[in-house]
Amino acid sequence: MKKNRYIIIPFLIIIFTFFVFNIAFPDKEYSKVENRTLSKRPSLEKVDGEKFSKEYEDYYNDQFVFRDFLIGVNTVTDYILNKTEVGNYYVVEDNWILGKFPNVFNEKRLNRYSNAINKLANVGKIEGKDVYFAMTPHKTNVLKHIYPKYIETSSIDKNIKGFEDKLNKEVVNYIEMDDYMMNKFNKRELESMYFKTDHHWNGKGAFEGFKRIIEEMDLDISSENLKNIFNKYKEITVDSKKFKGRVIRDSMQGATTWLFRDFFKETELVDPRNISDIEKSYTEIIKESDADIVLFMFNSSGFDSMINEMIKKGI
Repeated sequence: MKKNRYIIIPFLIIIFTFFVFNIAFPDKEYSKVENRTLSKRPSLEKVDGEKFSKEYEDYYNDQFVFRDFLIGVNTVTDYILNKTEVGNYYVVEDNWILGKFPNVFNEKRLNRYSNAINKLANVGKIEGKDVYFAMTPHKTNVLKHIYPKYIETSSIDKNIKGFEDKLNKEVVNYIEMDDYMMNKFNKRELESMYFKTDHHWNGKGAFEGFKRIIEEMDLDISSENLKNIFNKYKEITVDSKKFKGRVIRDSMQGATTWLFRDFFKETELVDPRNISDIEKSYTEIIKESDADIVLFMFNSSGFDSMINEMIKKGI
């Protein structure tokens, strides 16, 4: 009996301590370790709803005290044990760190994302703006050849194809980039365009992606002139800038910002994750801009999360 007491009492103390800490510590909005926004406490108004229990479970897991520290300990342990799967990533040969592939989107999710973009593209067209959607090539998809052979690597291709098929091409110009990059460059060249320990493309990759976007846009610049400009890009910039552009973007766009500046007379950047203080819907943001071009620029692995952020704020 005494032995049981020595086990139970410390166990209860630990549980009670974490219970108190979880109440006392303030909620976090963002996890640097996981590089994502954390779930918020669901409203009690939804307590009778079907999703309340799942939303509260997600909230509790995300806000668990010392979560980042415990994830860090687990990640370091997995790495020391030489595991291929470490946290939410794969560590493979030559020290490449690779993200996991997303799930395949069902019809409902594809309709949700495409309907939002189609609606905003229609707003842009009515306002006399050219609207483009550039699906920037995520490292996960472009470098699928270096993943372990047992990993299923088709989900991103299926998601972007399903999304593209549902876009209204009469109001939005879709710029396909994943297949373009994989067909134009060999595996070694593609590997040279991405950071080993980060999911973003580097300057070289961003430049190649930017060229693809500009070539697909109608900027009143001939193909021959574009080719000459890009061939001498270290030496010159475009002098006759006619257009103003509004780019609704994620972090993959960051490396191309100065490149857009060289082609657009004025460039406005909108990151859906960082405009919560702007009390306007995206329809209002597009209508009130004097930009000639609206460009949605989201990566092929995480475009759904960016569109979800837009929907939550208000299309």
